[in-house]
Amino acid sequence: MGFPTLYIVCSKKKTKTDTLDFEGNIVDTDGKSDNHQGLTVRMSSQYLDGLIEGSVQGQSSAPENSNLQDNDIFSIEPVQLQFSLVNLISLKVSNNILVLAIKNNLIYRIDLSSPEYIDKIDLFGSIGGANGNLNGSAGASGSSVNNRIKNLYLDPTGNHLIITTVKNVSYYLNKASKVPVVLSKFKNMNISYINWSNLDGEGITETSVRNFLIGTNLGQVFESSIEFKTGSNKLGVGFLKLVWKNPINNGNQTAIDGIYLKHVVNNDKGSLMMVFIQSDDIFYYKLTDLTLKYQKNYPMFITRNGSSVFNNNYTDYEKLDDIGAIIHGNKYIANQEDFAWITKSGIIFTSLGDVGDSSNNEKLLTQLNYLLNIQLPDSTHDNEGVPASTYGILLTKYHIIYLRNNNELLVINKINQQVVLHKFLPLFINNEKFLGLCADYHENTFWIYSNFNIYEIVINDESKDIWKIYLKAKKFDKALELVDNFKANASKQANDFIKDLILSKKSDYLINEKNCSLEAATTYAYTSRPFESVALKLLELNEVDGLLKYLTIKLQLLPVDKTNNIEEDEYYIQKTLLSSWIVELYMEKFNELTNNQSNQTKSLQEIESQFEEFLVNFKSVIHKETVYQIFQAHNSQKFLLFYGNLIHDYDFILDYWINLENWGESLKILEKINNPGLVYKYANVLLMNSPEATFAVWMRLYRDLNYKKFVPAILSYNKNIRKNKSVVSANKNLMLNYLNFLIFEVNAIDPIIHNMYLSILVMDANSKKSDTMILKYLEVYTKGDYSHNGDDEAHFDVEFILRLFLKFKKWKAAVHVYSMTKQYEAAIELCLRYNYLKLACLIADRSFDTEDDPYSSSGYDSNGELRKKLWLKIGEKMVTKLIVEKVLKSNADLLKDIKVDDSIKSDGLNTEDDRIMDIINAEEIKDVLKNKQVIELINEDDDDIKNLLKFLLSKCELFTIKDLLPLFPNFQSINNFKLEIIKNLESYGLNINQLNHLIANSIKFNNDLVDNLKQLKISRYYIIEVENGAIQDSGKAKDGAGKIVGNNSSCQICENSIFLKKFLVFPCQHVFHVDCLINFILDSSNKNYKLKKHLLAVLKKNQIGLPSNSLLPGANKGNKVKINNNAKISKELEDLVSEKCVMCSDLNIDSIDETFINNSSNIDRQMMDEWEL
Repeated sequence: MGFPTLYIVCSKKKTKTDTLDFEGNIVDTDGKSDNHQGLTVRMSSQYLDGLIEGSVQGQSSAPENSNLQDNDIFSIEPVQLQFSLVNLISLKVSNNILVLAIKNNLIYRIDLSSPEYIDKIDLFGSIGGANGNLNGSAGASGSSVNNRIKNLYLDPTGNHLIITTVKNVSYYLNKASKVPVVLSKFKNMNISYINWSNLDGEGITETSVRNFLIGTNLGQVFESSIEFKTGSNKLGVGFLKLVWKNPINNGNQTAIDGIYLKHVVNNDKGSLMMVFIQSDDIFYYKLTDLTLKYQKNYPMFITRNGSSVFNNNYTDYEKLDDIGAIIHGNKYIANQEDFAWITKSGIIFTSLGDVGDSSNNEKLLTQLNYLLNIQLPDSTHDNEGVPASTYGILLTKYHIIYLRNNNELLVINKINQQVVLHKFLPLFINNEKFLGLCADYHENTFWIYSNFNIYEIVINDESKDIWKIYLKAKKFDKALELVDNFKANASKQANDFIKDLILSKKSDYLINEKNCSLEAATTYAYTSRPFESVALKLLELNEVDGLLKYLTIKLQLLPVDKTNNIEEDEYYIQKTLLSSWIVELYMEKFNELTNNQSNQTKSLQEIESQFEEFLVNFKSVIHKETVYQIFQAHNSQKFLLFYGNLIHDYDFILDYWINLENWGESLKILEKINNPGLVYKYANVLLMNSPEATFAVWMRLYRDLNYKKFVPAILSYNKNIRKNKSVVSANKNLMLNYLNFLIFEVNAIDPIIHNMYLSILVMDANSKKSDTMILKYLEVYTKGDYSHNGDDEAHFDVEFILRLFLKFKKWKAAVHVYSMTKQYEAAIELCLRYNYLKLACLIADRSFDTEDDPYSSSGYDSNGELRKKLWLKIGEKMVTKLIVEKVLKSNADLLKDIKVDDSIKSDGLNTEDDRIMDIINAEEIKDVLKNKQVIELINEDDDDIKNLLKFLLSKCELFTIKDLLPLFPNFQSINNFKLEIIKNLESYGLNINQLNHLIANSIKFNNDLVDNLKQLKISRYYIIEVENGAIQDSGKAKDGAGKIVGNNSSCQICENSIFLKKFLVFPCQHVFHVDCLINFILDSSNKNYKLKKHLLAVLKKNQIGLPSNSLLPGANKGNKVKINNNAKISKELEDLVSEKCVMCSDLNIDSIDETFINNSSNIDRQMMDEWEL
């Protein structure tokens, strides 16, 4: 940055405006000087407004508008001051704090961020008084006789300043203070260099500096720390310890030119790299496993036993030609990880950032860069053999700024060591000479100064074209780093072009000169070099790994498809080709390594890991059909399955295992993925080939599967085992086990499952166990009402299963179904035909519970006729069986001609009962029963017949002996039936007595009913006399009315209280005023004109309620009949009005054609008027 023009204006007793030079003198306009106290400093308004640049009020020490720029990167701009700068000794700038010292021991401190405020310090005394404008402060202690400032040392933060004098007295000045303090412990110490040792930014604060290093002119390095107390302006020096001196030549008392320090911390342990430069010696130390911490009162570089951490254990050492002592400037400079040193032969520089952390950093000094004097322009120094008095050196990021021979300035590029600027600085005043260089590395500003002028070296875009130098030097990575850091206003297209150029050059260099094909392939992938040329080049060099790397990166760099549809991707073909080629190359590599198995196991595992990583990263762009073909062509089952699982293509994996007839792996995949669609798809083939494992998987996955979709596979399997005559017992039949699991554990209710289960059981060869399972099923699932599709509808097709039971002679099961559907007659017939008498008895009793079913198709009423009929059938069979048993015992020859029909033969186990039932079911049995010998057997007194009769009569209470006798053949003796006949006759006698009692009760009830009707006719109404709102009639009429009429009762016609006048009460509980009822009958449109005429005649005859001139009906239309409370109503009038209730008889029904509005009614007319619009 350019140093601004400073205008310092003071007032002197409100007179003229004067200017101030840097020695503190007021310069009058007439050129005379005077000293003033109480000066004040401010920025000129001209500077603040930015209207005047470079103008001064006094005489400037540099020519006006002088411009020293002759390079587009480096330019030298004079710092314009408003006063003369005379006898400048030293200049330092740190953290935007500028400090300069003048020959008369004055120190000026300026904060460049607020240049209007200037601190002026007199090192040995005080300046100005209370009103001085520069705030002069009392001088520090110490004699100023023959003593003057020698040099300034400013720390990187700008807070701490150490001032040395020619008498080796050192002073300390804090930024917050204007009073220097003598460093008494530094007495007689001729300081030549200070390293502030700000490791990791922790060593320096605003008031303290800990563990900094001081080099002296006697070749010693001391460690010290200082602590400044702001309020009291006191300074504490914690310690001052010698930590290093020349380990080779202890007698070498030449000055320390520089100290470099770098500390690297790793897991609380650190390594320290130190460089000590003394005249022509340079020592390098690398110390490891150090724990360096800043301490207030103890040295960092001194161990607890008092010895230095350096001792004599230097890591490297070089001896060079020293340039010798210089009067002004500096021979050494350090900036972060870089340092440079001027020697007699030239400049030595290096960067510990490049080599300090490397494995070869023990030989750091062998890696130093040398810039020899012969590489620089010839020097113009005339006094050969006599060194020039002024040298200086600064380091920028890419350049060395070198001051030599008093006013010769060179700027050299550190990379190619080419001089980019060679300038002879002008000397405008006699005896002017340049004193040195300084830099503010915090703000990246650079300065050069003479005893009369200060200049700023302004750097503009230092990195410009540096990339070209790096490129030429084959430092490609640094060139790329520079391009990435180009200014924002640089063209992106231009940057991309430059990067592409650098990468192309780097790739060619790597593959042609370094034989690093893998790295070259990586770099090629990021260039615009034609794909074909790079691929062919790598193929020609047989660099398969490089080609794989190149193709992988190219694939990775293709734009990502955001549509999630690979076939709509613009780069679909490129991605397919690249990915397929990569897979093919990997397969070839695997084959090569597999064929050459000597010590290739580790390499093979690494390649497999790389390939699997590739498949994972690029699975979304790989064309699976193509890759499958490649895997199969190379017989790579492992990667085929790995990729299929990776993309969840389980359909392909299953198909692959099934083609290999590996049913176990197929089922493992199915169970793992639990994909119902794939389970259904491969159900048939897996069931046919591995039924046990397949059924097991289905049962484990039943919660997620629709078992109905397995029906075709199960049927095919069932057909197959039947076709192959694979007889499998029911309890071991895998298919039945699965269906049994669905029905009894999963509680499947789909009819198709139940139908299939029963069908398989019915057709099972092992009949006995199948029958047991069928009956067990029916017992569990046929407990409800399954007839007529009720709520408890069966889970199987009843008609279909019943046909199967009958076809395959599952008689008990058929009987169960008949009973379930309330077909009791069919069930009984089937039981009796096949000797299931006990079961028939149970069914007959069960029918009694459901005879009242309104949906029953039996045709019997609810009097137990169905149950009676069923028991009659059972009884007939039992009687016939008893007779046949007697015949078989007495004369079996009677039955020898009976032929048993196989179609009705019992399905029992050929027991005696079964043989008897077969005879009973034969047609010839009817003729046998008519045989005389058989009848004689019945006529005999036999307890078996008596017990049978007793049993039948007890099982069905509806039976009488009359019902049972026809079951026996013709007989003559009643010995066997006598007891039951007597009981039946006694029962008949009881019934006759009960009927006589019922008849008598009916006659009495009929007589009572006739009497009641007569009474009802007599008391069909009441006429109630009312006087003063109270019922006057007494006796029965009053009591009857009291039961009907309430206190709030009103006339059904006028809706007024009935107690206002005489009223009439009907048995239907309708109540009317007598006159209201008469008027209602006369005014109604009823067609019973005879009633109306008769009623008018009676009214006229009795002179009730009519005016004297009302002799004819309707003579005075509109007049109403009125009956006074004392009027007597004749019996004839009473009979007329009480004949019918007008509200609930045809008198009111016939008025349906009347309008709702009666025009003759005042009330109705009034209501119509209200609704008029």
